[in-house]
Amino acid sequence: MQPESEDELDEEASEDLNDIYDDEITSEDYGFVLDSEGNLKSVFMAEEYDIIPEKVYAVFKLFGINDPDEVNRRVKHTIH
Repeated sequence: MQPESEDELDEEASEDLNDIYDDEITSEDYGFVLDSEGNLKSVFMAEEYDIIPEKVYAVFKLFGINDPDEVNRRVKHTIH
């Protein structure tokens, strides 16, 4: 079997990325908007949730936010 060409590898990688990224934001999504220096500019949260997912909570902690529910109470805008 011959090795794949660089073009075939690029196409395969592009298809893999398409599988990972969903271009539709729904009311169940969480999102973090960062500026060009990596500073947190904005957050949006799922409209309804019982428990914030562990990975999402870890991102909040990364930015020094210990109470994500407080963010949700203060920020009442959505982008979906």
